Amino acid sequence: FLGGEEVVFLAVYLGVCGDVSGSMMFLTKTCDAKKLVSKILPRDLASAGEEMNEMEAFAMREIGNIITGAYLNALSEMTGLRILSSPPDLVVDMAGAILSVPAVESGVLGDQLLLIESRFQSELHLSGYYILVPDMDSYRRILSSLGITLSNK
Repeated sequence: FLGGEEVVFLAVYLGVCGDVSGSMMFLTKTCDAKKLVSKILPRDLASAGEEMNEMEAFAMREIGNIITGAYLNALSEMTGLRILSSPPDLVVDMAGAILSVPAVESGVLGDQLLLIESRFQSELHLSGYYILVPDMDSYRRILSSLGITLSNK
């Protein structure tokens, strides 16, 4: 769904705690991340080329923190659950390497995750993916609070 495991993405990763335990990740292609940070940073702080400098990485961590925080707040309001996040980490790597983190977590914690594709449009057209990997108890808690019951298979 991301276009292949060798496609390079930028990911902002946060731990999730409170009534829901697990992790949350926002992924976007590096070219989209560069477009986004170029809109908020003065030109003299933005770097040329595909590599992100320290200021751009800091800005992207904060952007990721804000948009994943907004998503988690919306989920918290919909479910009535208290959902908190850790400070964000940022990584730029191939999709296969980045997705190995939630794949390992979902393999250890269960086999469920929530994937949401998002498109941001204004003068820029950007896309990204939110991946929420709750532990199995949290997954059940989220679904239960939305009126959905899982069978005990």
